Amino acid sequence: MKKRFLEDIELNQGILHKIVSIYENNPEDKKDLFQEILYQLWKSYPGFENRAAFSTWMYRIALNTALLRQRKKYTSREINRTYFQEKIQNPGVEDKKISLHMAIDQLNRIDKAISLLYLEQKSYQEIAEIMGMNKNNIGVRINRIKKQLKKVLEYERRK
Repeated sequence: MKKRFLEDIELNQGILHKIVSIYENNPEDKKDLFQEILYQLWKSYPGFENRAAFSTWMYRIALNTALLRQRKKYTSREINRTYFQEKIQNPGVEDKKISLHMAIDQLNRIDKAISLLYLEQKSYQEIAEIMGMNKNNIGVRINRIKKQLKKVLEYERRK
């Protein structure tokens, strides 16, 4: 079982890195969240029954772990903005990508998760399965998220 788990994690580790980068900015917090997600995946692995793709199951566990951690942890948007301002000064990072990350950072925890999955080009059905919501609700939320992100990005451009 351990060998299968490690193989599955290795094949899908990009999911973990994306979730960690959306929910944490500080390198130490990223490491902590990554380890917490791995622990939760290992703990839940015996219950994985292949009803859904491993990646779908992994997204669900990882996002739930990140969301729970965020609920427990106080984070300041100013700290996040400072982090992204520092990144903007890094010439190796694209401004548009940073602007999008800054806008996504302003979303609530659930909308961040939905945005991540949408950007990963998951179907509405897959997002619904991962998030434990219905497909129609996902469609409505994605449309609202797009409008909200558009407003934030337009406001930032005007500054």
